[in-house]
Formats: sequence, structure tokens, C-alpha cells
Amino acid sequence: MFKDGNKVGKFYGLLLMGFIIMVIIGIVLHNSKMSNHIDIRNLNSLNGVVVKVKADRSSAFGELQDGRRVFFFDSDNYNYKPYSLCKFLNIGDSIIKHNQSDTLYIYRDEKEYYFVLGKSIGE
Repeated sequence: MFKDGNKVGKFYGLLLMGFIIMVIIGIVLHNSKMSNHIDIRNLNSLNGVVVKVKADRSSAFGELQDGRRVFFFDSDNYNYKPYSLCKFLNIGDSIIKHNQSDTLYIYRDEKEYYFVLGKSIGE
């Protein structure tokens, strides 16, 4: 009776250790990725053209024409489809963030779009 209970305890112990190891690996990989990208919320101003963009959960990692790698924080504007910034951004979009502003302007096909960084706006 105690032998079977000991096996179950070891199983749950190994399962817990595996979970903890996976969480640590995930955190390390995410921090490594973030250290290679600039969070646009921390920039005073930004002006560039998107040459690469990859959605990651509700945010996105991108690269600008000048080689800067940027992190686009989760932002939504329900006036657009798709409403999520990470899905809205396209290669070739011109982006501008003015000094001391939390608004990102996107220019595409002679039209202007905007997202307030870290917020949901619109309907």
C-alpha cells in the first residue's frame, strides 16, 4: 500500500519539477527576446518604416527599415479591423510616435490610423 503511494508522490513531484523548469525556460527566452528589442513605450519619439513584424500573443516584435528592433505593446482600436495592433501592422507601414506621446500613428495607402499604446479605444 505504501509503495503505490510513494510512486504517485514521485510522479507528482516530477510533474511539478517539470512545470517549474518549463516556466523558468519560458521566462529566460522571453527576457532574451525583449533585451534585443526596444519597447516603443520607452522611446520619446519614433519614426520609421516596418520591414518585419511578428505577432507574439497580443503584442508584436518588429524591425524598422533603419535596423532598429522594436516591441509593440498590446493596443487595440475597435474602429479598425483587425482591431489589435499586433495584427493590424503590415510590412511597409510608416509609423510615428511623437515626443512625450503614447499614441502610435500608422500611415498606409495615404490613410492615417492610430493606436494608444497599452490601451483599448473605440467602440
